[in-house]
Amino acid sequence: MSTHDLDSHRQAKLQEQMEDAAIEWIARLRASDVTDAERADFAEWLAASDAHKRAFDDMAALWGVTSQLDVSDVAPPAARNSSSRRWAPMALAASLFLAFAALLLVNGGDTYRTELGEQRRVVLSDGSSVYLNTETTIEVRFSRAAREVVLQTGGEAYFEVAREARRPFTVHTTHGTAEALGTAFNVFAHTTHTAVAVTEGRVGVTIPDGDTSTLQARQSARLAEGEVALEDAARPADIAAWRTGRLVYDGITLEALVEDLNRYLPKPMSLADTSLADMSVSAVLTLQEQDAMLDALARSLDLRWTTVSDNLILLHPAH
Repeated sequence: MSTHDLDSHRQAKLQEQMEDAAIEWIARLRASDVTDAERADFAEWLAASDAHKRAFDDMAALWGVTSQLDVSDVAPPAARNSSSRRWAPMALAASLFLAFAALLLVNGGDTYRTELGEQRRVVLSDGSSVYLNTETTIEVRFSRAAREVVLQTGGEAYFEVAREARRPFTVHTTHGTAEALGTAFNVFAHTTHTAVAVTEGRVGVTIPDGDTSTLQARQSARLAEGEVALEDAARPADIAAWRTGRLVYDGITLEALVEDLNRYLPKPMSLADTSLADMSVSAVLTLQEQDAMLDALARSLDLRWTTVSDNLILLHPAH
């Protein structure tokens, strides 16, 4: 990467950080329990540089909340009580996603979603492609300075991002963010963690305390409880294989496989015998009619399955 590209990336990153801070302040100033100490913190941040003022004005205008903000009585920095508290950095960072998501939803970004078992490709206004897996909802909001996507918990999406050095492309989940650095990658927002896997280029992943790691192609990360765990990903062809109607499992437990399959199936499955839970499974299944997929799974694992009701299928040992 050339010096010019590095400088451009740094400038874009700084701009994004200022806009993120501005979004946080907008959300806090609109809160019913905003305190005088927090208003004083805001006044100090705003007065720190003209860039902060521009970022705040731009974000307020972008989200259409200028008329809803009452900043006229914010005390200037000189009037600030030196004993007034500051927000802890962790609290600020952890609430950033919530503030952004709330503003996004209130002000109506573009929404795309899929139903149970459905996959869908969406082409965004910048030329980027997003593939939505089963039961996935994303909110998209593009501005002059940023491209932001909120992936709701439980959803999974694969992103092929159009390169725009001046407009970072960032995916937000409850556990952190993934920023494309000219790349293609998959994000699965589990309830307990977010999984990011890269097929091309690089992705920067950031957790709420601000720690950032960079993933290369064929690397993945697990974002959970304020930590990032890096590991090797599957083969690029197997990452987001669901786009081509395949589900690839490599050495996971049968319990985990059943949990994942239930994201796609109209009739959920369960294990009739808990002793099966830790069985190691490596399999490639085809997304097709449920009975045919269950037959293939049962044959490969020496299991049998029975339909208990319209809403439950049980897996048993074959003998």
